[in-house]
Order: sequence, then C-alpha cells, then structure tokens
Amino acid sequence: MTKIIVNNQICLDLPSMADLDDYVLYLNEPEIYDNTLQLPSPYLRQHAIDWMEKELEFIQKNGVQKHWSIRTTMHKTIGGIGMHIENAEALQQSDACIEIGYWLAKPFWNKGIMTSALKAFCDYLFEHTQVTCICAHTFEFNKASQRVAEKAGFINKGKIKDFFEKENTLMDAIKFELHKQS
Repeated sequence: MTKIIVNNQICLDLPSMADLDDYVLYLNEPEIYDNTLQLPSPYLRQHAIDWMEKELEFIQKNGVQKHWSIRTTMHKTIGGIGMHIENAEALQQSDACIEIGYWLAKPFWNKGIMTSALKAFCDYLFEHTQVTCICAHTFEFNKASQRVAEKAGFINKGKIKDFFEKENTLMDAIKFELHKQS
C-alpha cells in the first residue's frame, strides 16, 4: 500500500500488527481518549487487533487504504491519520467533502509533527484522488487540534451545536475545511 513521506524523520504508512504495542501504549493516554470520539477506554490489545483486521478487510474489499500510522524513521508508531469513508467510490466524488481524523501520541506534541503529517496527507489526497474538499471536526474544547488544522491551511467554518455524542453527552464541534487549489 501507499507510504507517504512527510519529512526525513516522519512517514505515514500502513498500520500493521507490529504497531500493536505502540497503539495500546499511546491510546491509553487519558488526553488522547478525551479528544477522540470512538476510542474505547481502556484501550486493550484486542481493540487494536480488531481495528487492524477491519482495516485490512476494507483494503481487500475496496482496494484503497483509509488509515495510516504516523511513524518515525525508526519505524516506531507515534500516531494515526485517516479518512472516514464507507467505500472507495467516496474518493472519486469531487463534489463531496471527505472527513478525516488524526491523533498523535502525547510525547510528540508541540513539535510540528502533526501539522506536517496533516499537510502531507492532504496533499496526497488531492494529488491521488478526485477529492477537492477535506473536512475535520474537533471537539470545541480541543484547541490544540484546531491549531493543527489551521496551521495546515484549513479554514474554521464555525461551531456546530450538539454534533458529537460521547458518554451520553452531546458536545459541540468546530468544523474545518480545506479545498484543493486549482
């Protein structure tokens, strides 16, 4: 599958079973859980296995990859980025906005890694698919993720009331969009 080079220290690559320990370690960080929508807590090894099996099944069925591990040059997984799509046809629709999501392990925050990874990922989508619009939604309180989106060129489209439901609570979102330049 596709490997995306971010810079001389970071790449985006296909998640693999070799990533299990890194996923379990980093996705059990309370702040990662707080800032993500569908992550179980505690995050168990079986959660990682089930997710990776679903990802491989999606690739086999659709012929496209929708999630990447963010890796260091030492092949250590430090985060993830991906698209929320149901099938490969979504990547051929230029009139739709593809939603993406991302996370980065806490020890790697505030180093510009996520912004660089997000820019590289969006450049890849615009170059290799028919996608012309990419959107991301953040919890209203997640200022760090909002800064990442803005630094990557996304435009703040405003607040959406009661957009997310987490732990039986409706939460507001901030919507961000990035459009392909002609």
